[in-house]
Formats: sequence, C-alpha cells, structure tokens
Amino acid sequence: METNFRQVVQYDEELGHINIPNQRACMMYGNRNYFIQTDENGFRNSNRHADGALKILLLGDSYTAGYGVNNEHRFSDLLEIQYDCRTINLAVSGYGIDQQVLAYKKFGKQIDHDIVVFVPFLDDLTRSCLNARIGLQRSTGKKILIPKPYFLLKDGNLELQNVPVPKKRKLLAEDPAGSPARHRLAAAPQHASAASPEWEINTPLIRYLRELAGDKPLLIFPLPMNESVIAKAPPAHIPLFRRFEDGNTFVFDLSHRLREAYDCDSESVYLKICGHF
Repeated sequence: METNFRQVVQYDEELGHINIPNQRACMMYGNRNYFIQTDENGFRNSNRHADGALKILLLGDSYTAGYGVNNEHRFSDLLEIQYDCRTINLAVSGYGIDQQVLAYKKFGKQIDHDIVVFVPFLDDLTRSCLNARIGLQRSTGKKILIPKPYFLLKDGNLELQNVPVPKKRKLLAEDPAGSPARHRLAAAPQHASAASPEWEINTPLIRYLRELAGDKPLLIFPLPMNESVIAKAPPAHIPLFRRFEDGNTFVFDLSHRLREAYDCDSESVYLKICGHF
C-alpha cells in the first residue's frame, strides 16, 4: 500500500515550522486514527473555550501537543474538565526548548494568561543545540533536514541565529559528517551535567523564559526519558532543573507518578508505537 504524507505543518520564518492554522485533520497512529484541530495561530486549540477563572498557558513539544490523541484527550484539555480553568496549548511537535521560548515570545506574550506551565521533554535539550530537525519529504518519504532557529552564546549573551529560517531542505544522506544537524549529541540528555553543551545553551534559555513570563508563576514539569519510567532509572535531570526554582518558579518530578501508572500490557501511560507518554 502506498504511504501518503499529508501536510499538516507549514513553514514559519521565525519558528521554523508550525501547524497549519484553522485546520481539522484526521491523522494516522498505527492502525487507528486521531483528530487534530488548530486555532488561528496554528496551535492545537479547539474553538471551545472554558470560562475558567484561571488561565493556564502551556509550552512543550509533541508530548504536550498530544501526538497520537485527539485534542480533547490531552492532559491540557482534561485540566479544563477537572478544574475551573482555561488552557491555551502552545506546544508543537518537534520543538526544542529554543523554539518553545520563541513561541512564547511571539504568541504567548499577546495572550491573556495567569500561569505558564512549561513541559520540556529531555530530548528538547538536544534539539536546542541543532540548526535543523529531521523530517520526512512528502513526495518520497525520505528523511530530510528541516532548518530551524537556534541560539548561540556569545560573551554570555544569547544570540538568535538562522532567522529568517532558511526554506531550503536537504536529504539527510547529503548532510556532511560532523554537521550540527546530527541526530544526537554524545551525551544522553538524561545524564548530561550542568557543564554539558545541552545545558550550556538551555540554562540561559530557561532563564530567558523566566524573564519573559514576568511576574507570572512558571511551573516546570520535565518529562523523563522512557528508561526512567520503564526501567526505573533514577531521574538524574531533576536537580539540574531545580536550579531554576525561586519564589515564583517551581519544578515538579513526574517520574514516580509515571512509574506508578505504567502498565507494560496497556497504553494507559505509554504509547508504544511512538514512545510518547
């Protein structure tokens, strides 16, 4: 059977990519379908809005965007049902922490909200060190390098690079050895130290997010690598995130809760095909 790759994302000169705005799309996940709906800015927010007193804005990648599940089944939407709140989900699949911060600066600052919930997956630390992400060429299904914005640290200051983001894309096989667009850095993000390349750039990025949030509380929920849940490896990343805690920034460890809920025989917590919680 021929595989078709439907375009549900589009180029964005500041963020690299974003979902196509105002779309309803049926997506494939394994042998079943799920549905997405996007708002006028391209984020997976349904048109319905809860009239909650508390407005929560969420940042993250595919875990928070809800890869593999309908909008209404994501934890952001379930919060509206369980609590008196309204959620605004600005997460996009494939975003690094750098793009999440840029999305907040471009869109989040213009949206009325009371709290920022930041849900970085540990691999997002690595994505912030890259100038491209790996995607699929629609016509062939081959892997390609899709340029993205990124930051460099110069004289202790963050300097944004690759903006406007280049439109030209290369096949992954054409990428020369040693390119910054390699799939992974040498250090696994869950074991990276504060002196690692990942944290060298992400530490000022998270501090920049704290600055952008102003006086709003910033709640950080780092999502662990799969082995921290399945193999019950210790969550070594939490102390590194706790460095950002202050009177208005709070860090929460989800590892033990995910372990308690994990069932190897079901997909109640872990989607086996794509590896998402």
